[in-house]
Amino acid sequence: REDVSMLRRQLSLCRDILHDLRDQAASEGRVSTLYRLVQAAVERMEVVHPARQFSLLLQLEDLPITVPATLPQVLVNLLDNAAQAARQLVNINVHGNDTWCLVDICDDGKGIDPDVARRLGQPFVSDKADGMGIGYFLSNASINPLGGRIEVTSRPEGGTCTRLCLPWTAFAASAGV
Repeated sequence: REDVSMLRRQLSLCRDILHDLRDQAASEGRVSTLYRLVQAAVERMEVVHPARQFSLLLQLEDLPITVPATLPQVLVNLLDNAAQAARQLVNINVHGNDTWCLVDICDDGKGIDPDVARRLGQPFVSDKADGMGIGYFLSNASINPLGGRIEVTSRPEGGTCTRLCLPWTAFAASAGV
C-alpha cells in the first residue's frame, strides 16, 4: 500500500509539472520584469509554505525581460525545495554581472550532504526521506538548453544555497532574438 501511495504521489507530481510546463509553453515569450517573475514564484510558495518566511532582495535594475517558458516552474521547484529544507527562513538574492543573471536561494536548514549535491541533476537523486528527485532533475533539464546551470552547496553557517545561473542571452533567446 505504501508503494502504491508513493507511486500515486509521484504520478500526480509529474502530471502537475507537465501541466505547468504546457501552460508555460503557451505563454512563451511573455514579457515581464525579473522582480515580478521571482516575486510570483515567492508568492506561490508563501501560500504552500505559510510557516516559512521568504525574503527577496533584487540587486539589479528591474529591467523588462522575455521569460523563457520553463523558468517560472524552475523557480517554483527550487523555492519549494528550499522551503521544505528550511527551519524558518528562505532568502532569495537576485544579482548578476554583464554575462549572468544569478538567483541565490538559501535556506536555514541542516544543509545538503556533499555526496547528494554532486549527484543532483540525475533522476531520482534526493536527500529528502520522501523525495523523488524529479523536481530538481526537470529543473536542471529545463535550464541546460538555455545555457544555464544550477549549483547547490552547503553553507558554512548551516543550510543550503542553490544558485540558478542563467546567461542574459537566455532571456533574448526566448523571444526568438
